[in-house]
Amino acid sequence: MVPLAARRRPAASLAWLLPLAAIMLAVIGGTILLSQQLAAAQVVATASLQNNSDRGRAEVLLRRSGEGVIQLTGFDDLGSGQVYQAWVIRPGQQPVATGATARGNGTLMLDGDVRGTKVAVTLEPGPGATAPSQAPFVIGDAPA
Repeated sequence: MVPLAARRRPAASLAWLLPLAAIMLAVIGGTILLSQQLAAAQVVATASLQNNSDRGRAEVLLRRSGEGVIQLTGFDDLGSGQVYQAWVIRPGQQPVATGATARGNGTLMLDGDVRGTKVAVTLEPGPGATAPSQAPFVIGDAPA
């Protein structure tokens, strides 16, 4: 007579492979997704912006995805509710308000794909502006 252990079905002894395979697929899928997100967020181009102020400098940093930010350096921190307001100006359209900050060494988010658009910064009396209240003191083109 054959012992019970020897009569076990092969499928039952290999049942641990299915959960292991599922874990491996999840890890591989997660790695691919993370890699794609990191590649999209990678800064691929920068451009200095024209600064009409007597201090500071501003650059636009463009990500592989087309999204961008304006990096302010050396400007004064603002008080009294004032903000540095970023604008995206697409050809033939009105400026669209995006990021705002009161920090003179700050980052202003630019919404959407800004490749080849004009970007600008104004000093506004507070957040929530829908149109520039004055001419931009920083302006330039985002890399295409």
